Amino acid sequence: MLLSLLMFLSCHFSYDQETSSLDVQVCEVASYNVGYDKSYKSSVIIEVYDSQGNYVGQGSGNYFYSAARRFIVTAKHVVDHDGLIFVKEIKGERYKAEIIYSELAHDVAILYIEEPLRATTPIHFHYMHPHNNTGKEIYFTSSPDGTPFVLGKGTIVKENNSYYFAQSLAWPGSSGAVALDARGNIVGVVTGVRIAYDSVLQSGRMLENYVYVSRIDFIDRWKLKSIFEDAGK
Repeated sequence: MLLSLLMFLSCHFSYDQETSSLDVQVCEVASYNVGYDKSYKSSVIIEVYDSQGNYVGQGSGNYFYSAARRFIVTAKHVVDHDGLIFVKEIKGERYKAEIIYSELAHDVAILYIEEPLRATTPIHFHYMHPHNNTGKEIYFTSSPDGTPFVLGKGTIVKENNSYYFAQSLAWPGSSGAVALDARGNIVGVVTGVRIAYDSVLQSGRMLENYVYVSRIDFIDRWKLKSIFEDAGK
């Protein structure tokens, strides 16, 4: 019954009175991409300052929840400075943030904010299946300098125990964005692009379409609980 109803809603009907015939044309129905939606609604900008209060730059991040806990996930190298860190929402609201966890090998950091974000929707901290993901599409929202909250899409072309390698596009400021799969599950954190040697120019050249996505599935709900307890939150 449900299948018949869905087919009914995706059809065009035309009636020919002279021949007493009914023509039915099945139309393609656009699918709802949960990954895009959750990526965009949970995206924030990470603003970083040095110990003297000077603006250093910005990166990207996403707002998550696990049980009653709310937190931001970004890349460690984005917040690896001695000064203040602010989280900025899409409508411009800014909140002071505190690093409660960082890990160098996987380039990941977790930020804590005292009050809930107003214009950003937290998404559940849940991973996609950890194996055989080559060929799957990923979705992320990042804020390159001067171009905030840009939707990105890519395809995983290689994977190992630490990283996914995706054919996609990323620019300075994209680091820290959390990539999701089509169902809105976590893939990993966008951490950088590949630098290749150019034999003609005899120097390194940034390959913006080859993106490193750090796997952070070692952070489960039990580790999150421990992180918050250790931080006294």
